[in-house]
Amino acid sequence: MNRALLRAIPDDWGVYQTLGVQLPVVERLYMPDLVVIPEDVVLDPSRSPCPGDEAELVVEIVSRSSRNTDRKAKLWGYAHAPVPLYLLIDAWDEAGPSVTLYEQPGNGRYNHATTVDFGAKIRLPEPFDAELDTSRFPGPDQRPS
Repeated sequence: MNRALLRAIPDDWGVYQTLGVQLPVVERLYMPDLVVIPEDVVLDPSRSPCPGDEAELVVEIVSRSSRNTDRKAKLWGYAHAPVPLYLLIDAWDEAGPSVTLYEQPGNGRYNHATTVDFGAKIRLPEPFDAELDTSRFPGPDQRPS
């Protein structure tokens, strides 16, 4: 996924793992699995931790222990930041492993969501305008614990 994101973003943006994202509205610091954010925000010491409203995309990979946090608390927090795009990779979904893209945050919630099963493709809208192939995501028998 990193390579697909790197091909789709402007040169002055970066893809980061374990970068702290501050959500002042909810008074929380989250550490998403991936964050796409302009490099100048990351490099500016006066903006540390990085403000959530500067992130362009956050990605969370659900584990057994993070199910409720990723599906509910972080969904709510990122919508309030607001982060324009939240991608939830959920091998633990009760309906089967899925990927959900939440978009169009407003009034503390995401107003649009698209869910696909593992193996399908999901499109990231502008400014990415990229299609992610989820066929390489681990299946149900390879889920993280």
